[in-house]
Amino acid sequence: MATWKDIQKNSKRTGSTRAARKRKMTLFVRFSIAALMTTGLAAGVLGMRYWQESKSEKISLSSQIVSTKSFLEFETNGVLTANWARSYFAEFLKQDVRNLDLDSVKLHAEGFKQIKSAAIEIQLPHTLVVHLKERDPVLRTRVRNPDGKSEVLLIARDGAVYNGLNYPKETVKRLPGAMGLTLRKSGEQWLPVAGMPAVAEFLDEASQAVPSLYRQWRMVDLSQWTSEQNLNSDLIRVSTGESKQIIFSMNGFQKQLTRLAQIVNHSHRYRMGFPHKIDLSFGEEAVTNF
Repeated sequence: MATWKDIQKNSKRTGSTRAARKRKMTLFVRFSIAALMTTGLAAGVLGMRYWQESKSEKISLSSQIVSTKSFLEFETNGVLTANWARSYFAEFLKQDVRNLDLDSVKLHAEGFKQIKSAAIEIQLPHTLVVHLKERDPVLRTRVRNPDGKSEVLLIARDGAVYNGLNYPKETVKRLPGAMGLTLRKSGEQWLPVAGMPAVAEFLDEASQAVPSLYRQWRMVDLSQWTSEQNLNSDLIRVSTGESKQIIFSMNGFQKQLTRLAQIVNHSHRYRMGFPHKIDLSFGEEAVTNF
């Protein structure tokens, strides 16, 4: 039989258990709240850091795009180099190719007289494409600058006069020299020689008709030549390396070159030596002086 003391003990044990559970629950709730707050704070710090890094990357990428320079793709049929092209088109390469005026680039390219024509293209995102066709020089000449220095100029088959750049010395040296021409300037640019395509055609025909003799041509005297066609008085005098002289008329020079080839072959066959002077300007006849 339970006594009063036993009942009192059971009552105290039950009360103690409930209080302990209550305290445990309170501690658990506080701990959970603290954990949630800590987690939220950590997530906020990490989110802020990620946002700042992402913003920094975007700013850096944007700055890189703004400061990106254009690239150059360069092609030519002549002797100009990529280093020359990068220097000559440097101001355009500093700009975004999407903002370039292609007509201005083309005008700038063809302002260099060694260039006959230029084709300009854009390859996105940032490449300037330049295709050049250079002039073909057929004669060289020498002028004296205002400061007294001598300067070699090249004359192209279309009559353009320019300072040759990057031509091998042997290439320039093999070109016949031109004399008897009056060259004129407009500002800093040399004006083209009128009628030069006809002279270029004559030189091309000569190099084919008498190639070995043509390689000895040193000077082409154009003092008695004019750009007007079909004039019997238009004479071209050629001097060879052995101080020999050949005179042509621009009227029917193809037949004259054929006759010259016959004279050269006849002289070699009979070991007569090359004539000191050959005048082919008399039409059907050729006057030779040994």
